[in-house]
Amino acid sequence: MLAKRGELVVRIEIINNSNAANSLSVLNENLSAMISQSEATLSSLQTIKQFSYSMNGGVGSLQNAVDSVSSRMEQEETTKNNLIAVRTKLEEFLTTVQTIDAEVSEKVTKNEEEFYRVTGWKKPAGVIDLDKWFENTRKWLNSKVLDAANNVLNHVGIYYETDYNSLSKEELKNICNEYIQLLESGQQSDDDKIRMQSLLNYLSSTIDANNLNDENKTKINLFNSLYEAMPEHLDEANKMVTLFKDSPAEFQGDINAIKFIAYSSQGDCHDLFFKYAGNIKIGDYYYTNSDGEKRNCFNLESMSMRLNIEAIRDDKSGYRTFFHESGHNIDALIGKEKTGENNYYTSTKLADGKFHDVIYKEVEGIVVNVVNDYSDNEKKLSDGDKALITDVLMGRKHESEIKSSSVDFAYRKISEDITGAWKGKYSRQYQAGNETGILENVNARMLSEVMNGMTNNSVMVDSYNSNFLIDHGTPGHPINWQNPDPNAGYVPHDYYYNADGSYTGFAETEFMAEYMRINMTKSNDEKTYVKSYLRNSWDTLEDELKSDVLMQN
Repeated sequence: MLAKRGELVVRIEIINNSNAANSLSVLNENLSAMISQSEATLSSLQTIKQFSYSMNGGVGSLQNAVDSVSSRMEQEETTKNNLIAVRTKLEEFLTTVQTIDAEVSEKVTKNEEEFYRVTGWKKPAGVIDLDKWFENTRKWLNSKVLDAANNVLNHVGIYYETDYNSLSKEELKNICNEYIQLLESGQQSDDDKIRMQSLLNYLSSTIDANNLNDENKTKINLFNSLYEAMPEHLDEANKMVTLFKDSPAEFQGDINAIKFIAYSSQGDCHDLFFKYAGNIKIGDYYYTNSDGEKRNCFNLESMSMRLNIEAIRDDKSGYRTFFHESGHNIDALIGKEKTGENNYYTSTKLADGKFHDVIYKEVEGIVVNVVNDYSDNEKKLSDGDKALITDVLMGRKHESEIKSSSVDFAYRKISEDITGAWKGKYSRQYQAGNETGILENVNARMLSEVMNGMTNNSVMVDSYNSNFLIDHGTPGHPINWQNPDPNAGYVPHDYYYNADGSYTGFAETEFMAEYMRINMTKSNDEKTYVKSYLRNSWDTLEDELKSDVLMQN
């Protein structure tokens, strides 16, 4: 049929052939089969991925292969969803066809010969062999999945081909030296890189950086030597040379241990540390305060850390103090990068200056929950009494404002419970009428710092004195309640608040420093513990650092 210019011709074929309907049914069945096949493929890929991540020492050089599997999973998920959408539309179409099929079929059957004579159209030659098409498609998909799986399994085989546990120190040293020589020649293959990462992961998993005995010193030196010889780590190695360029020879073992901890750290904090490591400054390795105490601190004015390596060595916690103070230094470097001035980034800029509000809200939530729990389970308190106790515990009011003895008792008990909460475990044991024991939880150091700062140390009550609060001696910074005139009230003055009562912003900086320390030393139990109380604060810092610092050039 010829159409005049501007006319639209629509051609409709109606086939009186049961094969057409059958083909549609077959298509629907095969779509379901393909969806099932796709789901099975996804399950297999997920198994491979999980196996890779569960390997001792982590993924390491297998990351590229795992990334390929992840990409393939995303493609397969898209394919599955598309197939489901097609099947849904097909089912809708088949339902419509069934409602009109009988009528159309009858009319076409009666008039078939005349219909085709009038139209002049030919009957279609037949239908596509869908079974064959689907079978070929399945074979193609399976080949791609098999290739990815074989690639991963090949890497796994290379990764585990050497049993390092069975080797002597000398044999480990020889293998490490062979790898270093290979790197120096530039002849290493992709398989060699996998073997090197396998050795690094083995060494990392067996090193105790706190114990600088001969065995650990040997393994630390092997790890650092191999790590620093790898081209992809050259920049990190150079920054560590700059950081410790003036270090005393007597502390070389400690510095090697610190290097190992930094090199073997993972994730965003690893990237953040090494982004600024070349600009971190150590102004002193033998620092003592005015009282002659061995201390460690960060000095904002000089933009440098004042360390006492002997004290850091005795810390027995993965050189945590070094990474705490370097966290302060990085915090200040970020601030200077953003503002051009020596100020703390987290307290002045993070989350548009709202980071403090996020932390404060969560800490206040802890206080309110304990107050409410006491009121519900021990002695009922009025809303006014609960509000007053909360204000005192949050440092907004002085305890002298509590006049009622019954409310004062509740305040003391609640204060003890909160102190026990951040210390991790509060033991109320009574022997001959005497209360004994607050058991410190090493996982609560960060929580202690943050809660001290947000409450102005108000929840650190140990015993009652009408004029001042007494520090438990928990990790943190001691409080000084000034009262030059008994009639003038009390003014909190400490690390977190100025003499005029204004907030210093230092709780945020302590949060940042502890965040770096926990992540760099892989203190995973402490991380879990802190996030059980301060998840929003932790996530806010993590997200802001990633988006506003790590993503910037």
